[in-house]
Amino acid sequence: MNAIKRLNPDEFWRQAGYGFRKVFVEGPTLSDVLPGGMSATEIVFTDHLDARRLISHHPGDVPYDWRNGIAKGMKALGEEGFYLIGMEREPPLWYVPVEEINNIYRMHELRLAHEHFMVSVNGAWAVELTFDWAIMAGTQPFMSFVDQYAPSQKETLKQFLDYWEDSGNTGSNVEWISTLFTHLYGREDAKRIIEEMIHTESIKARMINALFS
Repeated sequence: MNAIKRLNPDEFWRQAGYGFRKVFVEGPTLSDVLPGGMSATEIVFTDHLDARRLISHHPGDVPYDWRNGIAKGMKALGEEGFYLIGMEREPPLWYVPVEEINNIYRMHELRLAHEHFMVSVNGAWAVELTFDWAIMAGTQPFMSFVDQYAPSQKETLKQFLDYWEDSGNTGSNVEWISTLFTHLYGREDAKRIIEEMIHTESIKARMINALFS
């Protein structure tokens, strides 16, 4: 069985640069995606990844159902592994064989970094996990496999928005969610989701205003 392999920056860019630049707009450098670089809502997926999903809020990791779907999609498309990037000043970088996807959260360094990216070798998909959300995007063929295993978006959105609506009622900033949802679903669908799932009128108004500001 192949093992998870630690990469130095030169190895990473030589091996992963193609996939990384294919999934993120303008191909951000590692310094862009680390603290002090681009904010998470500025790191956007390319149009190549036209199927986008919210995974969870306040994630400790990418849930097992999603990892299982990712692994199935990778095998179907002939991908033998993916790249893993921890968001730190000197980011840990790995190549992960597909059969090791459920072992990544046993790595101490990844637990310390917490925030991280998972990036397809061929640019077919990517995952972004921050302290506040986990999202992913992929090509339609790839995401058709993930959707067979992942919870429904309606269920995931309800859990996410219930949490942030409660947080908004205690003074937390919720306007950034409008930016995130526009990127994932487009402005009109983002508006529809907010109107249907947010019940506090003042929170709803703040989020909808942010869509058009």
